[in-house]
Amino acid sequence: MLTREAESAGWTKVLAGDRSEFWRLVNPLLEELREAAQRERDYLVAVGDLHSDRVVPDELVHEVLARAWEDRHRKPDDLEVKAWLLGLMYRLLDRLVSERHQEPLSEMHLPEDADDIRDVIPDPRPTPEEIVLALEEQPQLLDRVSRRVLMLHDFHGMSQRHTGAVVGKSVRETTAILAEARRLVRAHVSR
Repeated sequence: MLTREAESAGWTKVLAGDRSEFWRLVNPLLEELREAAQRERDYLVAVGDLHSDRVVPDELVHEVLARAWEDRHRKPDDLEVKAWLLGLMYRLLDRLVSERHQEPLSEMHLPEDADDIRDVIPDPRPTPEEIVLALEEQPQLLDRVSRRVLMLHDFHGMSQRHTGAVVGKSVRETTAILAEARRLVRAHVSR
């Protein structure tokens, strides 16, 4: 894993057109990106948003990498390469889904019976394995944004700030979404 400084220095070279540096930065992330593409595709198929033949995970990863190279100047300076690539993947999938559905994505809100965000932050967290198992067993347990927030933060290990940046939510919204997603997964696991 590269340090923040090493990644930043490498990205400066990428911005100057250094393709070998681009591959040096993204190569360690390829397997995780491919697995994330497979899980997300499987989820979208399971909930009926995509047909299984519409997206091939390896092709999705190739498209993400091609767009990342083309749009390398658009990567926010304070966003890690992994978070940015996962965000590109999610936006590509959202575009495919929206071509099929022209309805807005649902959003999670702080539960009405919660007086404070601390009321909905569960403890202990479900393990990454429990998260994946719960989401595979019951794909519709979480809406798309909640699922992505949970996977980005608890499975891929991203900060709440970076997770929020990927899904287009504030840190406060991300915290609330994460807490509710964990609560639902924990309830599913403890059944």
